[in-house]
Amino acid sequence: MGYGEVWWFFRDEGIESLDSAVAALRDAGLVAGNPATGTPQIIDDNGVQVPWDAAEVGRRWFAGELITAQLWLNPETDVLVEFVRPARLLTFDLDGMTTAEARFTVFAVLNAALSLAGTQAVVTDKNLPDRGEELLEAPYAALRFKPDLLVSVAAEGRYAVEVGSNSWLSA
Repeated sequence: MGYGEVWWFFRDEGIESLDSAVAALRDAGLVAGNPATGTPQIIDDNGVQVPWDAAEVGRRWFAGELITAQLWLNPETDVLVEFVRPARLLTFDLDGMTTAEARFTVFAVLNAALSLAGTQAVVTDKNLPDRGEELLEAPYAALRFKPDLLVSVAAEGRYAVEVGSNSWLSA
């Protein structure tokens, strides 16, 4: 069973938004360094793993280019993360994970997201497309279905949590 995607929407406050998100994800238990080398990596335009270069990541971020990185749950399981600046969005691919790995990833992302004031929403669903470009013009609120999990900012800085009736997260 594929578990789909997690989308984390946030306020864009420059490269600090990305740096804060990566630090919060690391604090939540996702490892930035490749277990074999210890080096954080991004995936270049040719699909090749290259070391995370802060200057190159910053250049791509400010140019609005898609940045794909790898975070790790354990030495065998990576999480592909895409940083989509124009949409103020991070996407996390859950497909190919066990239920336990997918749950850990969802809750790590949720923990990281809720630790940062700039978070606007977290959406998890097996029907989300692989990337968030579809939402560049329409916010997460325009979803035409009830996702497995939707956490969004409510009144007075509190979060509203909605779990879909058939969500794999409620089983």
